[in-house]
Amino acid sequence: MAIKKQVIVLVDDDKWITDLYSERMHRAGFLVQVAHSGKTGLRLVKKYQPEAVLSDIVMAGGDGFWLVKKIKQDKVLRHIPVIGLSNLSNTKDRHAFLSLGGDGFFIKADLTPVEIIHKIKHAISARAELIAKIKPKPIKRTKVELRSKNFDAKPKKVITKKTIIKAKSEQKKTTVKLRKNVSTSPVKIAKKRGRPPKST
Repeated sequence: MAIKKQVIVLVDDDKWITDLYSERMHRAGFLVQVAHSGKTGLRLVKKYQPEAVLSDIVMAGGDGFWLVKKIKQDKVLRHIPVIGLSNLSNTKDRHAFLSLGGDGFFIKADLTPVEIIHKIKHAISARAELIAKIKPKPIKRTKVELRSKNFDAKPKKVITKKTIIKAKSEQKKTTVKLRKNVSTSPVKIAKKRGRPPKST
């Protein structure tokens, strides 16, 4: 059975960068989907729901800030780690990207493609651990709790042949009594009460 590969969406308007990183990511076992603008990248993220997004910052057609904002505002996509890559060492850009929900911000010249891949793997595992902690665990009942629950339960009524016969007998007695009351004449009722019967 083939192992399903983890999908990474790589967004950069520099084809040389996307070719280089894609080749290294394929070697590491990832399936890479490439986009050259933020808007195209967002379409790929919605389509594949990848394990992580690696995005350039300065791009035409939706930059890295726009992309991370759109992903983190989406209830379905917000759990996906988004890592920003920049050519410029700018503290303001880093702060802005992380404040929008980015999971990492690195300078391209400071890290090799292999080191970037390690950052991606770390972001994926960190997010998986966070989701596991948030996800509610199933309640396990102890044997004592299960026993007490069984004792508290009301016993079910068992219908036997004897119960049916008894019920039919009671029904028959009630029917006979009703017939007697209906068939009793006014004269008999008056005598029983010690009063003379009314003349018709």
